[in-house]
Amino acid sequence: MNRPSLIINSVLWAGAIIASAIVGAPSLLSTVLLPALAIMSLVLTEQKPKTVKCVQK
Repeated sequence: MNRPSLIINSVLWAGAIIASAIVGAPSLLSTVLLPALAIMSLVLTEQKPKTVKCVQK
């Protein structure tokens, strides 16, 4: 993940966590859904390693 998208993603998650705390979200949202969504966000935005082609003679 490049640096600008990492910062944007962090700000969005911080906003989601703060908003759920302010509105008094149910404990299910805070303990299950937010961490599950965070994990999915990391998995989906993870950079794939670059492959190097080997040329054999």
